[in-house]
Amino acid sequence: MLIFALDGNAIAIDSTFLQLFPERKANRIEVRLIKLKPDTDTEKVRSQLVYG
Repeated sequence: MLIFALDGNAIAIDSTFLQLFPERKANRIEVRLIKLKPDTDTEKVRSQLVYG
């Protein structure tokens, strides 16, 4: 499950992360932070992250 909040937080459990990024290995999951400007279209960013 992927939760995408209006404040720009994205949280994914390990299985969802591996579905979104199948080239990654389960023992190599990293934490990343993306800071968005207040007027950013969060749905567009989410779509770009999910579908490239």
